[in-house]
Amino acid sequence: MNDDKVREVNLINRSKGVHFVLKCIAPFLGLMPKTLYKFRYWVKSGKKLNIKNPTELQGWIIADYYKTIRNRQMLDELARLTDKLAVRDFVKERIGEKYLTGLIGSWEKVSDVDFSILPPDCVVKTNNGCGTNMILRADKPRDEKAMRTALKDWMSYPYGKLSAMPHYTAIKPMILAEEYLIQNPETDELPYDYKFFCFNGRPEFVLFYSGRRPNSHKTFNMVYDRRWQPVADSVRRPGRDEMPRPEVYDEMLEVAAKLSAGFRFVRVDLYAIGKRIVFGEMTFTPDVYINFTDRFLADSLKYVK
Repeated sequence: MNDDKVREVNLINRSKGVHFVLKCIAPFLGLMPKTLYKFRYWVKSGKKLNIKNPTELQGWIIADYYKTIRNRQMLDELARLTDKLAVRDFVKERIGEKYLTGLIGSWEKVSDVDFSILPPDCVVKTNNGCGTNMILRADKPRDEKAMRTALKDWMSYPYGKLSAMPHYTAIKPMILAEEYLIQNPETDELPYDYKFFCFNGRPEFVLFYSGRRPNSHKTFNMVYDRRWQPVADSVRRPGRDEMPRPEVYDEMLEVAAKLSAGFRFVRVDLYAIGKRIVFGEMTFTPDVYINFTDRFLADSLKYVK
C-alpha cells in the first residue's frame, strides 16, 4: 500500500506496533480521564487548563461535561447523540428526516461490507470516533485491502479512553456508508460547514468553514454571531473575506435550536448546499482552544448561564 492510495481514501495510517501499545494502555488511561484531558490540553496549548474555576470557554465545557457524565443515564444519552448512526433517530424525531444525509448501508463487521455494491461516490466511516472516514470517488481506484485494514483499525481504536471522553466508550462500533455531498462540483469543494455553538438551546455564534476538499485539511474559517455579523479577533487563523449570509440561515438557526434544546452546551454542525440543509453531527466536547483566540474564549463565558 503506497502513500498515494492512503491519501486518496483519507486513511489514518497507524503502525501495528503503536496501535497495540495504545490498546494496552487505554484501560489505565480510562481510569483518570480528567488528568489525561488536562495533559492533552497542556501538550497542545502549552498552558494549564483550569477546570475547578474556569476563566474561559474550554475549561467550562470540560468541567460541565465531567459533571454531567457522573449520571450514567446522561453519559448514555451523550453517547447516543454522538454516535453517527444512532443520532439519526434523534434528528428524525426533533426536526425530520429531510435534514439527514442519505444512508446507503450500515454494518457491524468489516467483513460484512461489500464495497462492490457501493455507489461510485460515497463516504464510508465509523460511528464512534473523529476523522475515521474515507471518501470514495468514481475517478479514483479503490484499494479494498487498504480500506478494510483502516476500518479494522478504526473499529478497535479506543478513542474514548485516549481522548479522555468516556461517553465515546459507550458507543457500539459500527460502519456506515452515506451519500457524498459536494458544494461545487467544478472545484471539488466540499459543503460549507456551519458549527453552531449552542447554550441552553440557543445558538449564540457560528464557526464557519469553507474551502474544504477531499484529502485536504486546508480550510478557511471565520466566526459570526447569531445575526451573521463577523466577530473580530475570534479565530487563530482567519479565513477568506467575509461571506454573505446564507439564504437558509434563519432555518439553520431554528434547526440548531431544536436539536440543542435541553442541553447546557452542544455544538451542532450543519451543512448548507443551496437551499438544502444537512445535519452533520452533535459534539459535546469540542477542543475549542485549537480554533479560537484566548480573548474570544474568555469573552464567550458570557453565554454560560
